[in-house]
Amino acid sequence: APEMMSTGLPKMSGINTSALSLNMTNINNQHSHSQSHVRTRVISGEGMDWDEWLKSALQQCFPHNWETYLAKFQTQRITEDVLITMSNNGEVWKELMPIIGDRMRFQKVWNDELMRRKLTGYPLTKE
Repeated sequence: APEMMSTGLPKMSGINTSALSLNMTNINNQHSHSQSHVRTRVISGEGMDWDEWLKSALQQCFPHNWETYLAKFQTQRITEDVLITMSNNGEVWKELMPIIGDRMRFQKVWNDELMRRKLTGYPLTKE
């Protein structure tokens, strides 16, 4: 039988088992975190729930002030389903993101996500 480490993982030569153990802990924590959010879904192929996707997209678009936009999404209760529904509602977008360049940048990322879902067969609405 292989020699076991305190982490419960077998000792393996040439493999950083402490990093592997840390990664397994992170995976378990992420799984527990996603299970606690009933309204979120795992995005096919990416393993991200809505909150993670939104935060990542906002950070990508607005590295210096993404928290401002995240607060607006949260204040206005913009969920994944709401964003899908309002995709073509210019007035709502203007209120959510008044700066045209910011709005266009985020809408491109969102439209790319919708296209990715369409191409992969991922459902756009909850069943």
